[in-house]
Amino acid sequence: VILNRVRSKRFPGTLCGVINQGTGKKYQCQFTYTCDGHKEVIAEPRAFARVGKVARAVLDGKAPRITDGATHYHTTAVSPNWSKVFTRTAKI
Repeated sequence: VILNRVRSKRFPGTLCGVINQGTGKKYQCQFTYTCDGHKEVIAEPRAFARVGKVARAVLDGKAPRITDGATHYHTTAVSPNWSKVFTRTAKI
């Protein structure tokens, strides 16, 4: 989703720009962890290392594109209004 946003003219054109968009405004950012006020702590080092490898594979173009260009996502615990506007492309 982040890379799809970088490719879209509706979002910033860099990874950091997309990830940090809205940061500084509590709960008005694109990714909650950047504006929830909690200190960033790696509680699961093995999971963090694994996710780092996945991110590297995606950035290197070695991972399949499974989102079909999606620029939005959400947890199944919520149902944002915009989720009714977009077509679901994947459920992970």
